[in-house]
Amino acid sequence: MNWSLHRHTDLICGLIVAATVALTVIFINSERLGVSKIISDGGADRGGSFSARDYDSSWSETSAIKIDLNDLTNLGHNGGAYVLNGDVHIVTAGSYVLSGSLDNQQVIVDAQDSKVQLVLNNVDLRHETLAPIWIKAADKVFVTLPDDTHNSIVAANLISPEASSAGVTAAIYAKADLAFNGDGSLSVTATGGHGIRSSDDLVITGGHYQITATRTTLLGKDSVRIATGEFDLRGGEGIKANNIAKADKGYIVINDGQFTLDVDGDGLQAETDLTLNGGHFTIMTGGGSAAASSHQETGPGAMRPEATTDTGDDKQARAFASPPSEDDNWENFTAMLASSGDRPPMPPEWGNLSPMENIDLQPNFSDFDQNLSNETRFEPPDLATRQRDVNYTDEDGEASAKCLKAGSSMAIMAGTLVLDCRDDALHSDGDLTLAGGQITLTTGDDAVHADNNVYLQGGDLQVTASYEGVEGARIYVTGGNYDVTTQDDGFNASNGESQDFGWRQTVTVSNEDLAWLQIDGGILRVHADGDGLDSNGNLIINGGDIIIDGPTNSGNGALDSGSESGGDIVIHGGTILALGSSGMAETFSANSTQAAFKVNFATNYTSGQTLTISDSSQRELVSYRVQKTGNSVVFSHPELQVGQTYTVSVGAQTQTVTQDAISVGGNTGFGGGGMNPGGGFGGNRSGEASGAARRGDRGQRQLMGSPGSVPPNQ
Repeated sequence: MNWSLHRHTDLICGLIVAATVALTVIFINSERLGVSKIISDGGADRGGSFSARDYDSSWSETSAIKIDLNDLTNLGHNGGAYVLNGDVHIVTAGSYVLSGSLDNQQVIVDAQDSKVQLVLNNVDLRHETLAPIWIKAADKVFVTLPDDTHNSIVAANLISPEASSAGVTAAIYAKADLAFNGDGSLSVTATGGHGIRSSDDLVITGGHYQITATRTTLLGKDSVRIATGEFDLRGGEGIKANNIAKADKGYIVINDGQFTLDVDGDGLQAETDLTLNGGHFTIMTGGGSAAASSHQETGPGAMRPEATTDTGDDKQARAFASPPSEDDNWENFTAMLASSGDRPPMPPEWGNLSPMENIDLQPNFSDFDQNLSNETRFEPPDLATRQRDVNYTDEDGEASAKCLKAGSSMAIMAGTLVLDCRDDALHSDGDLTLAGGQITLTTGDDAVHADNNVYLQGGDLQVTASYEGVEGARIYVTGGNYDVTTQDDGFNASNGESQDFGWRQTVTVSNEDLAWLQIDGGILRVHADGDGLDSNGNLIINGGDIIIDGPTNSGNGALDSGSESGGDIVIHGGTILALGSSGMAETFSANSTQAAFKVNFATNYTSGQTLTISDSSQRELVSYRVQKTGNSVVFSHPELQVGQTYTVSVGAQTQTVTQDAISVGGNTGFGGGGMNPGGGFGGNRSGEASGAARRGDRGQRQLMGSPGSVPPNQ
């Protein structure tokens, strides 16, 4: 045996044991020894979960470093914090409790690969030319707002030469993961820039926030995740996650909270996925629906072409509508497009402009000069004069002002939303799912729009005003309560092919590409000046309770399918009453398995008259107060039977229908039998939504009111 080697081995083992014991003692007594302990973050997944550390707003009174911003003379170099040229520098892990005021100096965190906790204990930070809080380097920074504290951060001029040179574009700017917790309040004013910005993840688990920012109020490049909180957000854009280079980044998840937004651009914008699991949202974008441009329609019946989805060229052009930021260099853009075979355009000449992410033009902020005073709170100009700062523009060149926008998918699972939007209210470049919540939408464009599929699974949706109601390549309704008022189509399934009526040619489309509107359940009330239910392909009803107050002009129909593309219109279950003009009226085909009929009256019925449908024993199946002028009625009900006779009455007019086939009445309009009396062009919209009630005696169903009643006008 080699005794020399044995002795060395014993020595090495002894040293290891001694070091282990020493580290254990230090760890156990770390706080007493003055070492500030930061709880492990543990990470957070794509589904929106939050680590225990994200919620933890505690800190150790014995080990936390106290920094009185009113008296920095004695700070020196104390456990990782020191003063240099008037700025407070934090360079090591730990908890730092800040109090007092700091004017025209910065709090700078430069703690590479470390976790740092900043406790804002009634601080007032203001800087005329730079970001008051600059997180230059860290693994993750936790900003704690203790209960009953009031904190103010003001960046008076973030387009100053100093800010541009530093590339710091937010009042609180972090080049690291950034998490806020606690139940205190934070007021942020950012003139010429963002309110709070992280180049990684932005996480908020509590607190009260009042943020006014010329650009985006809350910006997390990789993600924005909010567990709860109270938010009053005003300025250029609301909440945004803007990583376009990675498919698993650029998402927003909100679980709860109170949100009030009044912004020029988009309210919530995720480059990939946007998920709402709860919360209360009151959002106005671009001045609201009252500020929307009027839609220019062409053709008989004032029908517009069907909506088209973005092409690859469109998206490429939009992606390059703004210069790359300091984090999104040109290589990211070219690599992203090269994978799809697209050739990116040449980089724009930005001259001496500072690197500013997702901004269309270098804005003129002369309107804000009057606000660059020494006041604590910056009050922006009104909506008409604010400078817009958004990364996409509409097809008409206007700045995007959608209330909720997602690049890949949108899912609303719960919550209360009251949205007033100049642009689309809910917009997804991919799929869109509504599974719950109470939603009220007022918009100058589409209420619900998806380039791909729309899934309506539950919740209550009321669209008080819109250009189009629900639009997608394929729309599937399985449950929920929907009351939709539109200037054009109520529900429009469009696969992107632009089509008009009358002179359109028959086109064969594969089943995979065929537009699809399928209703399996739910309650639908549609008030449309265009088509009520419109599919450029198949229109299929398997269930549900549907009332359509359709168009008063003969260029549209309460029901419209894409027969010219090989589509069909069928019903296999549910109840539908579709009213409107007869010029383009369409009914269900013989491929249906539930009976349906269509009747056209010689004279228009008018708003306020009562429509009844009865069987041969005078038992009423329907009693409904008409909301608009029209002369066509399409009806299907589970109790309709082939071989039976039914009576349809409205006002002084009565027609008898013999149900001698699964579907009777045929189609009218161009190519279908010509125009019918009372279906002339034009007409004004009238009437509003009204609910439906069922009565249960002997299985009878009544779509509105109680037996024999006339519901009041809404």
